[in-house]
Amino acid sequence: MANKTLYVSDSDQALWERAAKVAEQNRQTLSALVHTALAKHIGGEFETLTIMRGKPFHEERFEGRWLTKPDTGEDDHYTPSARPDASRFRHFDGRGGTPLPPESWRAWIGETSKGNIVIYIHHWNFDSGTDEVFEVFKTFDEASSAFRSDPRIPGEAWDEAARKLRGASTPQVVWLDI
Repeated sequence: MANKTLYVSDSDQALWERAAKVAEQNRQTLSALVHTALAKHIGGEFETLTIMRGKPFHEERFEGRWLTKPDTGEDDHYTPSARPDASRFRHFDGRGGTPLPPESWRAWIGETSKGNIVIYIHHWNFDSGTDEVFEVFKTFDEASSAFRSDPRIPGEAWDEAARKLRGASTPQVVWLDI
């Protein structure tokens, strides 16, 4: 594990002393406390994410976090707020070209621990004869350019993902120095 050095100004010394006491009370290191605080500040810790891929289906895993998850509703079907006309939907089933409506798909936008953006889309019924989408992009803008118009990913999902990447998953807080 790499060592990192943080320089603390004299004016912040009291804060670091309080942090050391909190870490001791929680039976953790100051490093662990700083890690937790940073993770909360920038939008969450990374975890091992598991997806199902391929034929035959198998699990694949990577370190990251989901910025958005599909709305599954009560009936466990993906239900975007705007449903495009299925006749112009470009994704088809494997049994004769019947268009599959957007609500039949699940879509995730994620961030990997290496800072890449992941788009993962699959049909809710893996046996539908469809292929899943799993693409990795270097930036959020690249992912958005490639998939923003895809009806399987609601516009609100892109907005939510952008907010989480900026660390603004909660309303902006202004700290007063009083």
